Amino acid sequence: MSETPSGLVDKLVSVSISILIAVIALSCAATLLKSVLPILVPVVGVGALIWVGVVVYKTRKDRF
Repeated sequence: MSETPSGLVDKLVSVSISILIAVIALSCAATLLKSVLPILVPVVGVGALIWVGVVVYKTRKDRF
């Protein structure tokens, strides 16, 4: 190992700070998703039902 001990400590500190920031970002993303999900699921469900209805209507209309 050609690195000095202080260089190794600097790398370890920067890696641990990076991991800490990643954990905080994931926690914020999970909290945001948890708060939006109860609204998002019904909206996506209704949108999917409308999309299926349009596809079925167009398929039946174009058949004849």
